[in-house]
Amino acid sequence: MNDATIFSTRPNNSLTDNELIATPKGGGAPVSLATADFNGGLAVDGQTVYFTKNVEISGMGSFILPVLSALSDGKVTDLTVPLAPNFSAGWLLLDRTGVFVRNATSVLRVPRTGGDAMVLATNSTGLPDGYASDFDLNDGLAYWTEHQRLGQPGCVKRVAVTGGSATCIDTGYWRYGSVHVDATSVFFIRDTEIVRIAK
Repeated sequence: MNDATIFSTRPNNSLTDNELIATPKGGGAPVSLATADFNGGLAVDGQTVYFTKNVEISGMGSFILPVLSALSDGKVTDLTVPLAPNFSAGWLLLDRTGVFVRNATSVLRVPRTGGDAMVLATNSTGLPDGYASDFDLNDGLAYWTEHQRLGQPGCVKRVAVTGGSATCIDTGYWRYGSVHVDATSVFFIRDTEIVRIAK
């Protein structure tokens, strides 16, 4: 959302596509902005909405592939191409220069102007994670959580948004959930606890 508008998706009459809509915060009828087979979350900066859509590629069979896109001034611009290396759909966050994607197995960064997806980090086990919809950005770092899997402990991880080695800032044989970061602390769910640690 922005100061005046809530952006969301809703089903339409198509069997595959949905509508991207804008609803005034003060109430009123939603306005349809775009139609696509949306996949994952939305991120908003002013009047620009970022999203992932599925596109069908024909020839030698049909393939459904994710594409990161942006809607601005009524125009949809694709930021990645079908079959883009490393890219897959997920939940989105923004900083000044990048669109960040947290999918089931990794954290990615795509330039706002478009281009290849950079893998910032992958899950320790390489397996899908149940809380892939939740991550945060703060002070040039991306934060996310991973559950314990296959005998490996879970952890709260962070990595620089420009890339580098990911580090665990809390680890153990816990079930980790949501994570959020403010100016001084990292907050996260660990089993049944809400935990706060210094950044």
